[in-house]
Amino acid sequence: MKRTEHSLGFSLVELMVVLALIAALALLATPLMGRNSTLRNLNASARTIEGCIQQARLRAQRDNRPYYVDFGQDLNGDGQADCILWRDLGNPPLNQTLDLADNDGDGVPDEVVGSEALFLDTDNRPAYGCNYRGIALGPGSSGPASGPPNFPWLFWPAQFWDATTGAATGQRFAANPDGTCTTGSVFIAEATDPLAPQPTRATYNVLVSPAGSVQVWRWTAARALWERL
Repeated sequence: MKRTEHSLGFSLVELMVVLALIAALALLATPLMGRNSTLRNLNASARTIEGCIQQARLRAQRDNRPYYVDFGQDLNGDGQADCILWRDLGNPPLNQTLDLADNDGDGVPDEVVGSEALFLDTDNRPAYGCNYRGIALGPGSSGPASGPPNFPWLFWPAQFWDATTGAATGQRFAANPDGTCTTGSVFIAEATDPLAPQPTRATYNVLVSPAGSVQVWRWTAARALWERL
C-alpha cells in the first residue's frame, strides 16, 4: 500500500503572508504607542511643573529669599520655552532678571536649581534637569472654568499676577519668603501639528489659586470638560 507523505513545514508563500500581516499590525500599533508615550510625558510634565511650584514656595521660606519658576526662558536654545526653578541671589531691590552666567563652570547657570529644570520638546538639553519629548508650554488664555485654551493663534505659555497688588508678572511664578506668592496658571499641551483641531489635543493646566494651592487640571475632549487630578 502506497503511503502519502505530509509536509511538516510552511511554504515560502505562507511565511510571506504571515510576515506581511505582522508588518501591517506594527504599522497600526506604532501611532498608538507614540500617542500613549506623549500622553504619559504630558501627565509627567504637568506633575513636574506642579512640583517645581511647590518647591519654590518651600525653598523661599526655608532660605529666606525669593524663588521663581520661569516659563519664558529657553536655556538650551531650541526655540522652546522651558520650565526653570531658580533662586534670587540678589540683594534688595530684588533681582528680577534670571542671570544665566555659569561662573563656577559646572554647566548650570548659577541661579538655576539644576535638578529642577524641565526641557520640553527636545533632546538637546544640558546635562541636568529632565526632558520630555512632544510637549510644549501650552497655547491659550482660558482656564478650567471656561473650557480648553484658545488655539492656535494665541501662545501664552503662562500668565501670573501678584495676588496682593494685582500687578502682572507675566511668564513667571514668584514665591516670597513670607509665604505669599503670585497666582495664575500655565498650560501644557501636545506639541503637534498646529493645524490640528484643539479639542483633539490633550491639554493640562497647572493652576495656582489665590489661597496658594497648586492644582492640576486636564481637559477631556470626549467629555468636553476640565477634570481636576
